Amino acid sequence: MGSRLRARVERALAAAKLPFRPPGSMTPDPGLHDCEVLCGYIDSNAGDPEGHPESLKAIEWLVRLASLASLGVEAPGWVTAGASEANLLALYWAREKGYRKLVAFDTAHYSVFKAARILEMRVVKLSSINGYAADLESLRRAVDDVSIIVATVGTTETGYVDPVVEIAEIAKEKGAVVHVDAAFAGIVARHTSEKARFKLEWPVAFMAVDAHKIPDAPAPAGVLLAYDREALDELFFEAPYTPTGRQFGVLGTRPGGPVAAAALKLASLLSDDGSSFWLARRLMDRLSKWIALLEQEGYKPVHEPETPVACLIGGRDPSRLFAAGGTKPYRCPRFGGVRLVVRSSHLSRSYESQFRTHFYSLS
Repeated sequence: MGSRLRARVERALAAAKLPFRPPGSMTPDPGLHDCEVLCGYIDSNAGDPEGHPESLKAIEWLVRLASLASLGVEAPGWVTAGASEANLLALYWAREKGYRKLVAFDTAHYSVFKAARILEMRVVKLSSINGYAADLESLRRAVDDVSIIVATVGTTETGYVDPVVEIAEIAKEKGAVVHVDAAFAGIVARHTSEKARFKLEWPVAFMAVDAHKIPDAPAPAGVLLAYDREALDELFFEAPYTPTGRQFGVLGTRPGGPVAAAALKLASLLSDDGSSFWLARRLMDRLSKWIALLEQEGYKPVHEPETPVACLIGGRDPSRLFAAGGTKPYRCPRFGGVRLVVRSSHLSRSYESQFRTHFYSLS
């Protein structure tokens, strides 16, 4: 019963699958190891870790590794579905503490403004310099003692890093609080940009990092890091029917498989001391090679890359450049360019060979 219908669905799915993933894809192509982990932990619920001890251990390791890679030290934290949930939680915490005004640059991720809308917060969106850089003077004028500032470490379109230390100084001067959205670049940014070297201490209250981006773990696998344990505890909610008795964040049931896969994937990419230095170096080296290839076609980056992301403008029609490989360029709409994103799966020789073969086939 339903076997023919299933066969139709399977054919439709197979026909729709791209033969080559776009360089800017935010969804990984998990290998056999990740698939084994996902299946092995498919019955675990990371939303109720006392009822599923393996999920609790995976959460502890993922938080520990994410904080070591991002900050160089361990910090309190918990898993999220990703930065969209983490941003919502950070703004919710701030609103409950009386910080009811969001101040962010127009380069902040859309999820930041979406969260503010959901929470009915006042929004001050500041124009960036040249379309990508933080304007600290306009920030200083806009911030007051009821503001939460969202700083971005690796903006979506160009990979620019907001100067977190300087932003924290403004927040301290004005009595405001800071949340750092480091969804994509947080794992490596402290090794690619001096501006990303900061401490997670007041007034920097929270930091969002995703493990399903650069580490290429299966989604959903994000982490929200907090400046102290008490602030983190305030984002747990009562859940009397569960063995744990409380749940973190927006979701109830959370799949444990992606959390376990993320912990293992991140551990395999970091040095034994939890450093992401070599990973950062390899990613930036790969980005520079890809930019060099695209510069042959007339493209140039909007600014010097600070994280493994670049927005390139000029050159010939990007749809032609990528279409032959069954893929598509990710847009950089602010500049009318193409966005190039490098992740850990792009470090393999097979991937580089695919990219080069496809690129040179168009020349």
